[in-house]
Amino acid sequence: MTVEVGEAGRGRWLVAAAVAAGVLAALTVVLVLAAPQRSIPLGATNLSEEAKYDSVFASAAVGPDGDRVAAIWVEEVAGVERARGSLWLRWASESTGGGWSDRLSVFEGGASACAVNAAAVAVTDTLAHVAYLVWSPCVENTERSVISYTVCHLVEGGDCDAAQTVVSATSVLPEYLPRLVGLDIALDNEGGPHFVYAMYDPTGTSPVIYYREGVSQPAEQVPDSVASLNPAIAWFNGDVHVVWEEEVGGGGFEIVYNRRGSGGGWAHPATPPSSYATAAKHPRNPDVAAYGGEVVVTWDWQWTAQADQYVLAYTRYLTDEHRWMDTYEVGTQGGVVDPLILGDFGFREPPYYTYTSKVDPLLPAYSYLQPVVALDWKGLPAVIWHADRGGTYDIMYSWAQSMTTSTAGDSIFSWSEPAVFNRSSQGDFVSPVLAEALVVSPTLHVVYLRRPTGDWETYYEGREAGVEPGSPADFPYSVYLPLVLRGFIGVDW
Repeated sequence: MTVEVGEAGRGRWLVAAAVAAGVLAALTVVLVLAAPQRSIPLGATNLSEEAKYDSVFASAAVGPDGDRVAAIWVEEVAGVERARGSLWLRWASESTGGGWSDRLSVFEGGASACAVNAAAVAVTDTLAHVAYLVWSPCVENTERSVISYTVCHLVEGGDCDAAQTVVSATSVLPEYLPRLVGLDIALDNEGGPHFVYAMYDPTGTSPVIYYREGVSQPAEQVPDSVASLNPAIAWFNGDVHVVWEEEVGGGGFEIVYNRRGSGGGWAHPATPPSSYATAAKHPRNPDVAAYGGEVVVTWDWQWTAQADQYVLAYTRYLTDEHRWMDTYEVGTQGGVVDPLILGDFGFREPPYYTYTSKVDPLLPAYSYLQPVVALDWKGLPAVIWHADRGGTYDIMYSWAQSMTTSTAGDSIFSWSEPAVFNRSSQGDFVSPVLAEALVVSPTLHVVYLRRPTGDWETYYEGREAGVEPGSPADFPYSVYLPLVLRGFIGVDW
């Protein structure tokens, strides 16, 4: 990672760190008193523990009360290509103790049908709501792709209900290209599931985004979705928020947003300011969080013609003004910060921070930065991502400590300095997933893929909040937002 920040910026960070340290120290007492006794093990835990087969995808969620945490992952099986296999689940509880449960089979893969790198999980009470994508047959000439939904019971001896079909599609001939290639899930206040997914048209040339409320309601094509991939969804107070990446002319991309109100109509309050896309600068892999009056969108941005140079961008929807504010960088501190796009003058050069990652369709777990965003009970975001830091990948994070006013007059976030989350330096750490409870919780839950030696495993790592800023555990308490792996469009490892 390359970090570029002026001395004035470093000074602002030191002042912010000193102030935040006092605030967090005061909060620590409250959190310790309010927190239940820890029974979900902290530190790195290997959940998959399968030396023979690789984990190829992971996701996680925690319930609104912070009690139960669920992790899912796709794991290859014998005779199946590496990016495909079975879907497994493990869970842990603060109240019941006993650490992590045994493996629970969500879907058993094989040559005839297999789960792929698209799945999502959300938790309410003792239930895990799982949406996943299956291609069949698995080995070659995929004829059918299906998104299924099931509920798994997070209690001793619990299992998963019979799967329900959300949508199915016949593959495009003669190439047998799968038509369903991505999905995400969010839950409403009653625990009802809301789905978004990407599906190619019958010609296999124009993917669009669809939304479905529950399993029984009809599918709706999300307005303004034309050549679209990598959808993400958030739900709050009756509104559904959907973002995706849209291919535009000249080989560029932009990030697109649409909102569905509680009455069922779609309202598009303008595209987030990423439309200055050029052939050299590609905004990709968006994620969205919504809570209270805040809607925050983040994405990675290939910044130069070099395929491995990225910045991490975010913007807020200003609800009272019915517009998006300018686009800024995640990780910038204080108010002496300029937007990434300087109006009619184009892009600000150079960015404050740049990161390195691969753009390799054969390595979807590495590709891009794959950021995740969540909002805490104050509407302040935390973002987690991965980057190549000199030959190995590490998990990076930053969290907003306060609001400030930028040089352009925008009310922006003042972030903690981007830092490494994983404490171990052995192997690669990629595709992190962030899960936090709706309540004031002292625990951050992160699930990621790690390759300490030859094979990929699924790891969980829990951290306590209320630690000094700049350490890998200094996240505030935040709301849960599910994530699917971005940048995967149906190719194998």
